[in-house]
Amino acid sequence: MLADGILFRIGFDPVRSYGYVTNVVGQMMAASKAEPAAVNQRIFYVGDEPIASSKWLDGFSFALTGRKARRVPGNVLKLLALGGEVMHRIGGPAPLDRGRLYRMTTDYQVPMEETFETLGRGSVSPDQGIEETVAWLQKALPDEYQQK
Repeated sequence: MLADGILFRIGFDPVRSYGYVTNVVGQMMAASKAEPAAVNQRIFYVGDEPIASSKWLDGFSFALTGRKARRVPGNVLKLLALGGEVMHRIGGPAPLDRGRLYRMTTDYQVPMEETFETLGRGSVSPDQGIEETVAWLQKALPDEYQQK
């Protein structure tokens, strides 16, 4: 959707937790090799440092299209969500309602400090992860992910 210019950044900027697969696997491997006392009976969230979704989305958009993602103002989204509520009440489908808007605009970050202290941070930066993912997409699906 980003490559086609039909996915937009929203007028809110929630912070989200993502995890590049190389970094996640590295942390899982570190857990499997760690001393039992360091990992037993502990919960670890694997992944990368939480990041503003706009930075993540703009990174992918720039890599695919050469420009940042388009932005839709928050007030427009609120209005569309209210329209979606009306559509639900009369029995029709709605791609956006207040619940979806809430989920799109709410921070979702997990505590990573213990993971980083015990298992380490990933070796792949967010920018490098985006670059590698886009290169993979362009190779795997060349007709769909050509540089625009």
